[in-house]
Amino acid sequence: MKTLIRHEFDLIQLMFWVVAGILVRVGLQANNLYIVLQNKYLENIIWEPSLPNSLLRILTNDGTMTLVIMIMVYIQFKEIKGEGVSEFILSLPFTSKDILVAKIVAGLSLILFAGIGIGIIFLAVNMASIELIENMRMLMPSGHLFTETYTTFSIIAMTIRYILEMAVIYSFLVMGQFLIKKAGPSVTFMVSGAFSILYLLAFFAFAIYLNPLNSGEVPRVIESIRDIVDTLAQMISEAYFMNTPGEYLAYSINEITYHYAVYPQKLGFATIASVSTIGLFFSISMYLADKVGFNRIKYFTISKTWDKVIVIWCGLCCGLLQYFYAAIVKGGRFDTIDMVLTLIWAGLGMLIMNRIIKKSVAGGE
Repeated sequence: MKTLIRHEFDLIQLMFWVVAGILVRVGLQANNLYIVLQNKYLENIIWEPSLPNSLLRILTNDGTMTLVIMIMVYIQFKEIKGEGVSEFILSLPFTSKDILVAKIVAGLSLILFAGIGIGIIFLAVNMASIELIENMRMLMPSGHLFTETYTTFSIIAMTIRYILEMAVIYSFLVMGQFLIKKAGPSVTFMVSGAFSILYLLAFFAFAIYLNPLNSGEVPRVIESIRDIVDTLAQMISEAYFMNTPGEYLAYSINEITYHYAVYPQKLGFATIASVSTIGLFFSISMYLADKVGFNRIKYFTISKTWDKVIVIWCGLCCGLLQYFYAAIVKGGRFDTIDMVLTLIWAGLGMLIMNRIIKKSVAGGE
């Protein structure tokens, strides 16, 4: 097993160097925050007493690690799913589950390397900034409220949530390797599938809020659906995308109460949801590794039925493009011409996807 794990680390060795480069860039960005904070202080300007929020923006505004994970999954599974090499590897005294466990260990190690590195950088910047921030907060009537909210634990919680977010993405893509035959298309279609779900949710949101099909009064049922969609979107963003809900702190000055919005990073529902999702995706992967292995998928996906589902799904997404054009660009109602164009776009989408599936099944990555 140690040999197998060592082989998996060799496969993604280059990715560790890439992550090291990302850590250098994150370090420079975090250090720049400290320099700006210091300069503002020297200029007698009280500037942002919530450093963790500024550090969080460095993570949320950068999708490089997601791209790294996508490439890593492709590298990990391209070899095992190739016709020639996979036969050699599978002839070794390891089960498919053993190979999968080794891949997961290597993959999660890379994510931990990135997360812990970012955590160390953020903690170092936070420690270097403590004196400046405390001096700034002493000049604010409500400064102590921020001190009680934005603590060192906020940085640690942020780091843990970031690691879990990356692990969710990784486990999702690993599961996809047992749902789609080829390694490359698997990564591409799993990511596209996730975005297509958001795309369809956006369609429902536009249908509910803009309602170009019917510009009349919004029924109560639509209002109820709107509330449900808003609640679900908020829960998902809080659980998986580090979107911390705001809290309001009250402070009275001359018997007038002021409320300050704060966004502290915490562990709780988001942590439980992320860990549960990671466990679910890896459990499904283990089950499918035993059932279909790495190279026993006969069709584009795990079954011919799902091949047809993808074709129909692609047609649906392409067809909805006309709806967005009518709702956003034209800013009007969805008329007969739009309906005809919708059917044309849907047909082209299904045709193109059908050809992609046939070509992929026939051979080639």
